[in-house]
Amino acid sequence: MFNADAIDDVTMYKGAIPARFGGRLSSVVDIRQREGNANAFAGSANIGLLASRALYEGPLPGHKGSFLVAGRRSYADLFLRASPNKTVRDNIAYFYDVNAKMNVRLGQNGILMISGYGGRDNLRTGPQASAEWGNQSGTTRWNQIFADRLFSKVTIAASDYDYQLGFDVTAKPVQWTSRIRSTDLKVDEAWHFGERNIIEFGAERTLHEIRPGDVVGANARDTTSFNPVRIQQRNGLASAAYLGHDVDLSDRVSVRYGVRWTQFERVGNEMVYTYAGGAPVKWKGRVLPHVPVSQSRITHQHSVAAGCLGTHRSVHQAAAKRSVCDRTGEHARRSAIRSLGGGVLQDAGEHTGFRRWLRCLAQPAHRDRDCARRRAGLRHGVDLRKRVGRTTGWISYTMARAENRYRASGLAGAGIDNGQYFPAPSDKTHELSIVGIRPLGAKWTFGTTFSLASGLPITYPTKRYMVDGLLLAEYGARNAARLPVYHRLDASFTRALGRGELQLGVYNLYNRFNAQSMAFRQSKSNPLVTEAVRVSIFGAVPSISYGLKFGGAAR
Repeated sequence: MFNADAIDDVTMYKGAIPARFGGRLSSVVDIRQREGNANAFAGSANIGLLASRALYEGPLPGHKGSFLVAGRRSYADLFLRASPNKTVRDNIAYFYDVNAKMNVRLGQNGILMISGYGGRDNLRTGPQASAEWGNQSGTTRWNQIFADRLFSKVTIAASDYDYQLGFDVTAKPVQWTSRIRSTDLKVDEAWHFGERNIIEFGAERTLHEIRPGDVVGANARDTTSFNPVRIQQRNGLASAAYLGHDVDLSDRVSVRYGVRWTQFERVGNEMVYTYAGGAPVKWKGRVLPHVPVSQSRITHQHSVAAGCLGTHRSVHQAAAKRSVCDRTGEHARRSAIRSLGGGVLQDAGEHTGFRRWLRCLAQPAHRDRDCARRRAGLRHGVDLRKRVGRTTGWISYTMARAENRYRASGLAGAGIDNGQYFPAPSDKTHELSIVGIRPLGAKWTFGTTFSLASGLPITYPTKRYMVDGLLLAEYGARNAARLPVYHRLDASFTRALGRGELQLGVYNLYNRFNAQSMAFRQSKSNPLVTEAVRVSIFGAVPSISYGLKFGGAAR
């Protein structure tokens, strides 16, 4: 997911999230981009069968700072074009990304940092469906140390995420485009009373611009064959302030606690609907839309605000088949989480237990209107990790359950599956990972990874009816069945060659076609028979790459 050449450090918070992080419910991954070589020009390049990457870094003129540029691209699409199968030739699958960073020293204790990122993924499966998505972001940060105790950071950041879906299933090909833009101003302070006693405090303000979706003709020049559909833009202004304290009471005991205040306001021009019953939907054995009884418009002088203490999230994307909505609406409730966890860390292993309760997660309601269905979630499990033997590696096992519940307010037994808990789409009861790395002499290294996991939940049809010559399915309880068990073995051999290395590997060594999804259709040979079609993306994939490092000096 990330270019390892450009990453300096990764920290994962599975619980007890520091107060400086907001807008996240279950966990935080803190990724720090590394600085360039401030002493000498250096670089590296890696050319492989599936992808290539390159990096170049060095000092700025006068040795007043450093820079780094790293990029990579996959090119499976080039090999697809060589296939004798026309269907395969029509497929597209590739990604690229670029990381850049520059640091400039300001006096003795200040640093100005400017960084940027751009990346894109492109996927097309056959002539009728395509998807494309990407991120662009830029950050300017001023770091300053005052009196050797106060570490100050002032950050201005902007990001732009968009995705596009193409459909060619009708006589008029169309393209769906959605976009989320954010502009952020943050001030973070850390007062060091000592190496083991730190108080953190700060504030931030973020402007969100959300375009849930624009549907236009695939040919931009053809404005007559398709009438564009544009969902009105939503704007939100998020504010936050926090205070946290990290203290080591001894070599064995440390404590972290804090508080964070948040507020979310809807701003800008937007049409707001008032519904009979106070919600966009109603429950009468199934979800039905309420009819708007009035409407008004939000302006910059009139906004709706929400805020409370605790771990909350105000902005979501909720997607389901034929339905997309955002969680910034008048009738939406913020998501909240309550978490209880504990862990034991040892030199040879890690054991963690956790239990989390979630409220009001996003769920599509009706067309492009606000999401308003109430939802509760539950997460509980245990994670066991153990390092083994003289070979570098580990065995990691996780047993966990993730369950959701949808209920209609004030109506007993209403909701999905009568308001009972059911497995969440991401639920994996069992996950096992075995990793091993072993030197084979002075030059060669062997590495292998085995992964085993429960299949993801899926809803199967349980009955069928013949209506006007069409075979219609009735589906059973939500996510009551599962896809086949997922398992895969990867292996690689790496040989050191001076300042370079040659790597030979195989992804999915024994060619297991793991199910990514399951679809149901009528058999072409016998329409009275329902077929289950398993969709798998990759079998065994061999790879070869050669990497070379050049230049450089002691950092």
